[in-house]
Amino acid sequence: MKRYIITLLALLSTRITLAQEKWQVVDYGDFTVELPVESKNEALSSPDSYASKIIVDSTVFFFDYGYYSPKMTLSVKEYIEEKEWVIPDFLFLYFDEDNPLLLKVDSLSKYVYKAHFDITPWIENDSSYYKKHPETFEGKCEIDSNILSVEIIIPDIIQKTEFYVTEADSTFKRIFIPHKGEGRKSGTYMIDFSSCTGYRWCSKQLSFWAEKRGDLSDKDMLKIYQSLKLK
Repeated sequence: MKRYIITLLALLSTRITLAQEKWQVVDYGDFTVELPVESKNEALSSPDSYASKIIVDSTVFFFDYGYYSPKMTLSVKEYIEEKEWVIPDFLFLYFDEDNPLLLKVDSLSKYVYKAHFDITPWIENDSSYYKKHPETFEGKCEIDSNILSVEIIIPDIIQKTEFYVTEADSTFKRIFIPHKGEGRKSGTYMIDFSSCTGYRWCSKQLSFWAEKRGDLSDKDMLKIYQSLKLK
């Protein structure tokens, strides 16, 4: 029995070592990533970025590096701070006057926020859509004096995603992995702010994602995304 246990432990140790040896760091020039050794690369044609496809068994990864790399699934914080939530249509659909001034956004709960706007120009303008059609706003927002407040609900696609966000020196990194059963893309978005010459106009941006989970385990997917490093 003792000999059997020793032999079994030796086999398990060998398997762990083999599993570790199946990974390699791949240098793509502008960034590096750790991938299984059997991965295959296929260059993709792109007029304004460095793009490619990486095949690992049944999992297919894509990357897009450059000024136009997509930000993909935003975290809750990014969604709010970058105003990606989009002001509700009923506020601006029929307006030709200046947009109201956004004063602040308050957090009501994990996925519910409230935006507050100064609508003084609308109130003072008798020809404004607000003055002519007040029924448009009924039940859709709160108005207190010259302040209009509207609720923002974080989209399901964000609520049903796990995020790992890090910021080190000038580099921001967001890993996003949808909850099991969602069947959506997972990936990583990275940006080196030291390469920016304007807001989000940055040469060192990387989007790296998989459309489907494939046969790779959650642990291995996360390992790949965490290993990504910009140069």
